[in-house]
Amino acid sequence: MNGFLFFSKVAFILNVLFFVALGFRYISVDLPQSAAAILVIGGLFLSLIVNLFINSWFVVLLIRKRIELKINSIFFINLVVLIIQLFIFFI
Repeated sequence: MNGFLFFSKVAFILNVLFFVALGFRYISVDLPQSAAAILVIGGLFLSLIVNLFINSWFVVLLIRKRIELKINSIFFINLVVLIIQLFIFFI
C-alpha cells in the first residue's frame, strides 16, 4: 500500500508538469534546455504512462477491496487528469 501512495504522489506531480507543459505549448516562453526537457519528458510522456499504471492499480485494489473509494482524494484527481490526457492525446 505504501508503494501505491508513493506512486500516486509521483503521478500527481507529473500531472502538474503535464498542465505546465500544455500551458507552455500556447505561451511563448524562453526556457533553458534542461527545464524544457523535464517538462516534455515528465509532463507529456511519463504522466500518461504513470497515470495509466496508477489508475489500473487503483482499480485492482478496489476490486480486491483493499482500498476504499474516496471521491475527494488524490486518486480521483489522477483519474480526472487521465481522462483529460486521453482526450487531448487521442481525440
